[in-house]
Amino acid sequence: GVAVSFQDLPSGGMIVTFDDHKDGFAKVVINPTEKAETFQLTGEWKLVADGTQAGSETIRVDTGDVQIPARSVLVYVK
Repeated sequence: GVAVSFQDLPSGGMIVTFDDHKDGFAKVVINPTEKAETFQLTGEWKLVADGTQAGSETIRVDTGDVQIPARSVLVYVK
Protein backbone atom coordinates (compact mmCIF):
# COMPACT_ATOMS: atom_id res chain seq x y z
CA GLY A 1 0.00 0.00 0.00
CA VAL A 2 0.86 3.65 -0.10
CA ALA A 3 1.67 5.56 3.07
CA VAL A 4 0.60 9.21 3.07
CA SER A 5 1.96 11.74 5.55
CA PHE A 6 1.15 15.41 6.07
CA GLN A 7 3.36 18.26 7.27
CA ASP A 8 1.96 21.73 7.96
CA LEU A 9 3.84 24.79 6.77
CA PRO A 10 3.98 27.78 9.16
CA SER A 11 1.89 30.02 6.90
CA GLY A 12 -0.97 27.55 6.53
CA GLY A 13 0.24 25.50 3.59
CA MET A 14 0.95 21.78 3.58
CA ILE A 15 3.35 19.15 2.28
CA VAL A 16 1.76 15.80 1.39
CA THR A 17 4.26 12.94 1.01
CA PHE A 18 3.39 9.67 -0.73
CA ASP A 19 5.54 6.58 -0.06
CA ASP A 20 4.80 3.37 -1.99
CA HIS A 21 7.62 1.43 -0.27
CA LYS A 22 9.15 0.24 -3.55
CA ASP A 23 9.23 2.64 -6.53
CA GLY A 24 10.00 5.85 -4.72
CA PHE A 25 8.30 8.87 -3.31
CA ALA A 26 6.25 11.87 -4.39
CA LYS A 27 5.63 15.18 -2.62
CA VAL A 28 2.91 17.72 -3.25
CA VAL A 29 3.61 21.13 -1.70
CA ILE A 30 0.53 23.35 -1.40
CA ASN A 31 0.62 27.06 -0.58
CA PRO A 32 -2.90 28.57 -0.59
CA THR A 33 -1.76 31.74 1.18
CA GLU A 34 -0.97 35.17 -0.22
CA LYS A 35 2.75 35.05 0.60
CA ALA A 36 5.66 32.86 -0.45
CA GLU A 37 6.78 30.12 1.93
CA THR A 38 10.15 28.41 2.41
CA PHE A 39 10.28 24.69 3.16
CA GLN A 40 13.03 22.08 3.57
CA LEU A 41 13.68 19.14 1.24
CA THR A 42 15.93 16.34 2.49
CA GLY A 43 17.86 14.88 -0.40
CA GLU A 44 17.37 15.64 -4.09
CA TRP A 45 13.85 15.85 -5.52
CA LYS A 46 12.81 16.27 -9.17
CA LEU A 47 10.25 19.03 -9.72
CA VAL A 48 7.71 17.83 -12.33
CA ALA A 49 4.91 20.39 -11.93
CA ASP A 50 4.74 24.03 -10.90
CA GLY A 51 2.60 27.06 -11.73
CA THR A 52 3.69 27.18 -15.38
CA GLN A 53 4.26 23.60 -16.53
CA ALA A 54 3.50 19.99 -15.61
CA GLY A 55 4.34 16.57 -16.95
CA SER A 56 6.76 13.68 -16.61
CA GLU A 57 9.81 15.77 -17.61
CA THR A 58 12.00 17.11 -14.80
CA ILE A 59 11.76 20.92 -14.61
CA ARG A 60 14.66 21.14 -12.15
CA VAL A 61 16.19 19.26 -9.22
CA ASP A 62 15.79 20.85 -5.78
CA THR A 63 17.34 20.13 -2.39
CA GLY A 64 17.55 21.95 0.94
CA ASP A 65 15.65 25.22 1.35
CA VAL A 66 13.09 25.78 -1.42
CA GLN A 67 10.59 28.58 -1.85
CA ILE A 68 7.03 28.00 -3.01
CA PRO A 69 5.30 31.09 -4.43
CA ALA A 70 2.00 32.35 -3.05
CA ARG A 71 -1.13 30.49 -4.17
CA SER A 72 0.70 27.68 -5.90
CA VAL A 73 1.37 23.95 -5.91
CA LEU A 74 4.66 22.13 -6.55
CA VAL A 75 4.88 18.40 -7.33
CA TYR A 76 8.12 16.47 -6.75
CA VAL A 77 9.20 12.90 -7.38
CA LYS A 78 12.34 11.05 -6.29
